[in-house]
Amino acid sequence: MKEAGFLIESPVSEPIANGTTPSATNDALPEEEPPKKESHRFATRTSDRNKPILSDETLKLFGAFVKHRGTQKQLANVLENVSLASYTGNILITSEEDGEVTTFSKMLIQEISSSDSNFTGKVALVTGENLNKKEISDALDKVNNGALIISDPHLLKRRTVESLVSELNSDKRGVIVIIQGHADVIDAIV
Repeated sequence: MKEAGFLIESPVSEPIANGTTPSATNDALPEEEPPKKESHRFATRTSDRNKPILSDETLKLFGAFVKHRGTQKQLANVLENVSLASYTGNILITSEEDGEVTTFSKMLIQEISSSDSNFTGKVALVTGENLNKKEISDALDKVNNGALIISDPHLLKRRTVESLVSELNSDKRGVIVIIQGHADVIDAIV
C-alpha cells in the first residue's frame, strides 16, 4: 500500500510536558539513568529519540498512516489536546490521497469518542460546497458534542467561513471540526 503523506495540525500550541529531570540534590541516582518518560492513553513521550512516540495501541490503529516520526508527533499532539471546546479543539488534516484522508478522519473521531465521555458520537461529513447551502448554526447544533468533518474546503465561500468561525468562537456548543483536503488546497486556505 502506498504511504499517504499526512499532516495533522491542531491549533493548541502548548506541548505536552516531557518527563521531569531528577533533582540535583539526589545523590543516590545512578550515573546513567534510563530516559524519563510520561505515558498518556495515546502517546508515550520519551527523551530517547529511538523510542516510540505513540502508545502501542495507537500505533497499531494508525500505523498505516503515521509511518514517519514527525507525523507520529503530530498525531500524539492532536490526540492529547483535542477538545470539544469549539474555539480551540479543531483539526486540519492534509493528504495526497482523497479516500485515505476520510478514512483517517473517521478513525480519529472513533478514537476521540472512545476517550471522551462527553462525545455523543454524532458526526457529519459535508463538502465545502454543501456547507455553503446550510445555516451554520443549525449544522453545528445537529452535531453538538460531536464532530463535523469538512471535505473540499476550497469550495467554502467567504461568508460560510466567517459564519463558521463566528459560531465556533461563540462557545454555544461543544464540537470538533476537522477540515480535510490536499496539502496545497489547505495551504491556500490557511
